[in-house]
Amino acid sequence: MRELGIAFASASLAFVFFLLGQAFLSAFARGRQHYNALVRVERLLNMQLDEMQIVIWQLPKQKAEAEAGRLLLDMPRPITTDPWAPADLLDIGLVNRLFGGVMFLRRANNDIENLREVNEQLRGRYMDKSLSPEGYKQNMRVVVSGLEAVAQGFVSCRSEAQETLARVRVRLSQSRPLAFRVINALTSRLMISVGDLDAEALASELGKVKEEEVDVGARSRERIGREGGHRGREG
Repeated sequence: MRELGIAFASASLAFVFFLLGQAFLSAFARGRQHYNALVRVERLLNMQLDEMQIVIWQLPKQKAEAEAGRLLLDMPRPITTDPWAPADLLDIGLVNRLFGGVMFLRRANNDIENLREVNEQLRGRYMDKSLSPEGYKQNMRVVVSGLEAVAQGFVSCRSEAQETLARVRVRLSQSRPLAFRVINALTSRLMISVGDLDAEALASELGKVKEEEVDVGARSRERIGREGGHRGREG
């Protein structure tokens, strides 16, 4: 009987360790998914900020070309989106912020697609002489007005996108997978903890995001200027 009791206790203990091991592995996998999602979202936000800035900076040139009656070739392209990028995030507040951004960009991209289609139609009519130069200029004012509305929308959401990116980066500094921190001192609690963001770290990261955007903006304006000069020489 004693041997049976010992065997039962051993089996029970082994089962408990099995359950703990499964729970640990599940927590590790969930934490790794959270970290990988943060990396994807950071890359996506960087791309979106850059693409929105390009739309904003191209607007004055587009207005001048349309007002002069020239064909508008540098139409904006839809902003890169990925609605599934934040799917594995544990931070519900961050997910909600990103969802709001997805909805905004979906509407903005629809507007961009419509404006591109209208521009193509007007260009075709202008080139086959079915639309006079003055008629083309009048219709292009409507297109430019639409571009201004899109660009203004991007200006309005810049601060929101910058803060979201800063939040993601602060989370990345907090959310290293267990394997990167020696199994996080052999605990799974740290893997799934998503407490409040440190206000000082967030403010610091937001400042870095804005500095990076200014630097990217300068390079983008320089690139746009070079491309415009090259096209002018070809013309």
